[in-house]
Amino acid sequence: MYVDQLVGKDTVNTLPPATIEACADHCDIADRIESDMDAAYALIHSLDHPKVGIDLDRVMDDLLADGIEKFVQPFNSLMQSLEEKVKLLAPVA
Repeated sequence: MYVDQLVGKDTVNTLPPATIEACADHCDIADRIESDMDAAYALIHSLDHPKVGIDLDRVMDDLLADGIEKFVQPFNSLMQSLEEKVKLLAPVA
């Protein structure tokens, strides 16, 4: 839904395999990340309006924490799996 809007030179976006497959099927990839910057800045500034009430700093902090957690859990699982395999192989060495 948002992937092709975030494509740009020198950017990195981690995606689940299903999202990559969906994007390969129907995304319109182009360098858009720096297009219409005035509208982007206006939109960001409008989020702070009392009628909208979105605290962008809080949203970004929450997204960062959630994103890190999505890497921490698989990393810990991988490390546990490797430790178990090392224990199994240790008597062989």
